[in-house]
Amino acid sequence: MYHTRTAEEADIPTLYELHQSAMHDYVDRTWGWDEDDQVARFHHYASASPLQVIEVDGQLVGFIHIEHTADAVEIVNIELASTAQGRGIGTVLLKQAIADAGEKEVPLRLQVLKANSAAQRLYVRLGFEKTGETETHVRMQWGGGPGK
Repeated sequence: MYHTRTAEEADIPTLYELHQSAMHDYVDRTWGWDEDDQVARFHHYASASPLQVIEVDGQLVGFIHIEHTADAVEIVNIELASTAQGRGIGTVLLKQAIADAGEKEVPLRLQVLKANSAAQRLYVRLGFEKTGETETHVRMQWGGGPGK
C-alpha cells in the first residue's frame, strides 16, 4: 500500500509542494497564507525534524513526524497529498502510532488546526479525545497510559 523512509534534503522541495497543496486552505483560514513565510518556516522545519516520507508506487505522497518522550508519543505533524487522502493511509499510520503508544503504555497526543474538521473527525473515529484547545488548534489524546 505504502512505505516510509527517512526524508532527505533532496525531498524538501517536493515536501513543500505537498505541504502547500495539503495545508494552504487550512493555514489561509487560520492565519492567512504568506508564501515567503511558509517557505522559510517549512524549509527550516523540514531540515531540522526527523520526518518520515510516505511513498506509494514510488511517488512521495506525504510525511509524518512522530516524537517519543518518556511520558508520551506525539504526532507532531502528518500531511498527505489530496490524491492520497481517503485511501486509508492516514488511518494505518495513526493505528501504528496508537499501537506504539499502547505498547509503551503512554498516551498518544496531537494537535490539529480547528479549520481541519475532516482530520478531527478521523481522530475521533480512531478514539482520540479532545483535551484542550488554543485559539487555532484542538489538542487531542488517545489513551492515558498505564491502566487506561
